[in-house]
Amino acid sequence: MDMNVIEQKDAKLLNRKEYLFKLTWNGPMPSRKEVREKAIALLNSKPETTLIKAIRTSFGKSEGKVVIYVYNDEETMKKVEPKYVLKRNGLLNENKEEVKQ
Repeated sequence: MDMNVIEQKDAKLLNRKEYLFKLTWNGPMPSRKEVREKAIALLNSKPETTLIKAIRTSFGKSEGKVVIYVYNDEETMKKVEPKYVLKRNGLLNENKEEVKQ
């Protein structure tokens, strides 16, 4: 798996940096967790404030584009991002007990 930065933006109002990566791989597509770990290593960012917003692939190609956000702090990230995005990236743990009726 290889990742290269295509574009970088600084979103000061949202206290984050936005990255667009080109992702190439051989064999099966890497998991979201593997892509996130690789991005954290490349950007030297904290795992608590780094998340994958989207992975876009093309049919029949072993390449895609990945949108990654790196926030300055966890508090801002939790206010801005929807819960499903945080869950997808393993950053939100909700332990709700189901009520049986």
